[in-house]
Amino acid sequence: MERTSRGSRMFSMNIINYIKTPRLLIRPFAESDGDEFFEMMKSPEVCRYIPGEVPTRAQSDEKLAKLMASSPDMALNEAGRLNLAVELASESKMIGWVGMGPLPFRPE
Repeated sequence: MERTSRGSRMFSMNIINYIKTPRLLIRPFAESDGDEFFEMMKSPEVCRYIPGEVPTRAQSDEKLAKLMASSPDMALNEAGRLNLAVELASESKMIGWVGMGPLPFRPE
């Protein structure tokens, strides 16, 4: 636990590694997400909300690496965004991702 001073008052900051609901686990991305991430990213239905073409496996792996690097410890990155994997807890399977913060593009 880290203690931080704010004015004359001290408060504690807990660092969380994941968010768990009865059905989902929201967590940082991992290298082991590669196959499931690619299956999701090659879906035209998913990619219609993401700028660019349906990616190749190499492009998908590159995107996953960027997402892993952007929010490794559930903290906002330099652009003020947080990107996390969403896992179906009962199957330990990544089924999507969630992001918070300003978008680098305008959705259609």
